[in-house]
Amino acid sequence: MLVPMTMRVWVMLASLSLVCLTMAESNTNIVSEDRAGTPSLWIDEIRKVSCETENAYRDHDVKIVLREHSRIVGVSTWTLTFLRNGFQSISSLDAATETDGNQRVFVFKTELVTDANAVLVTAKGKSGNVLAAGTLYVRIPDLHSTVARVGAAHHPSSPSSLRVDPGTMPEIQIGSRVCRRDEAPCYILEEEDLPEVVSRCLSLSDELTSAYVAVCDETVVPFHDLSQTPSLSITDDFLLEVSMALPQDVSVWGMEVVAYDPRDPSVVYSPDGFRCNPSPGVGDQGESTCTQRLQMTEAKDVVSVLLVHPNGVHTASKLLTLGGQTPRAQTGVIVGSVVGGLVGLALIAVVVIFVLRRRKNKAKKQSLRGSSSHYAATPTSDPVVA
Repeated sequence: MLVPMTMRVWVMLASLSLVCLTMAESNTNIVSEDRAGTPSLWIDEIRKVSCETENAYRDHDVKIVLREHSRIVGVSTWTLTFLRNGFQSISSLDAATETDGNQRVFVFKTELVTDANAVLVTAKGKSGNVLAAGTLYVRIPDLHSTVARVGAAHHPSSPSSLRVDPGTMPEIQIGSRVCRRDEAPCYILEEEDLPEVVSRCLSLSDELTSAYVAVCDETVVPFHDLSQTPSLSITDDFLLEVSMALPQDVSVWGMEVVAYDPRDPSVVYSPDGFRCNPSPGVGDQGESTCTQRLQMTEAKDVVSVLLVHPNGVHTASKLLTLGGQTPRAQTGVIVGSVVGGLVGLALIAVVVIFVLRRRKNKAKKQSLRGSSSHYAATPTSDPVVA
C-alpha cells in the first residue's frame, strides 16, 4: 500500500510542478491582477478518434472536451500534455479565433498516451503566456477494444458489416445490438443504418478531486481488402474448406470465417468463435488450408462466406459467395444449356413460318395468273400489333 501511495503522491507533485513551471514561464507577461482572475479548466471527456485524413504514422487523434468555462480573451494556442512516469508528450493546436475564448472541443493531432498519470490542458496567448490551465489526475487505460468494417467499405446507402471486440470492456452496444466480452468477437452482418461512430467509454474519477471524466475510444478500423482470393468448397458433410496463398506476415492460424445466408444474414452457419482450423501441410501452389464445420442440416444453393484476418488497425477481409455444394461453373453451364435450347426452338419456329408463308404466296400467284380480274394498287399498312 505504501508504494502505490508514494507513486500517486509523486505523480501529483510532478504534474503540479509541470503546471507551476508552465505558469512560471509567463510570469513576466501576466500582471498579478490577471493571474488572480485566471480561470481553471475542467476536462470532461478524453476521446480517441479516427484521423480525419489517412496518416501513415498514427491511426487516431485525441479529442478533448472541456466543461463550460468563463470566456478567455486573447487565446492563441491550446496545448495538451500527457505525463507518464516523468516523461511528457506535448502537442499544440491553434485556437479557432483569438477573440473566441469559449472554445470547449479540440482535436489534437497526437496519440492518446495509455498509462499516463496526468493530463494537462492550457490556453496560451500570442507570447506564450498562460491564460488558463486545468489538470486531470487519472491513469489512462488501454481499452483494447476494436470495431472494424469488414466485407466492404462503408456506404450510407447500402448495408455494411462490422467485427466487434469489446477488449477489456464488459460490453459494447451498437444500436440495438450488444456484444459482450465473453461472446467476442461479434459480427454484425449486412446491417442498414450502422453508425459511423461507435463510442466505447469508461467513466473514471480524478484522484485529487473525485470528479468524473469519460475516457472513450471512437475509432473504427476502415475496410481493408484481403488481397488474396481463396478457393472455397463444401463437402457432403458440410465441412467448409478454405485454401489460399498467404503473404509472410499473414497466418492462417488467426483466420476467422463467417458463413451465412445472404437472404437472411441473421442465419449464421459458422460455429461460435468463427475459428478456421488450419490443416497440416502446404499445397502445390503454396496454399494454406483451413476448415470449419458448418452448422447445417441440408445443402444450400448459395452461401455467403466472409473471411477476416483480425490484426488491430490492419484488419483485412474479403466477402465471397459460394454456390452451395454445386459449383458455380456447372450452374453457368446449366443456365447456358437452357438458353441454347430456347434459342434453337425459336429458330425452328422461324423456319416453319417462313416455309408456310412462301407456300401461301406461291399459291396466290398461281391463282392470279388464272383469273381475268385486275386489281388497282392501294396503300397498305402493317397490321396493328396488340
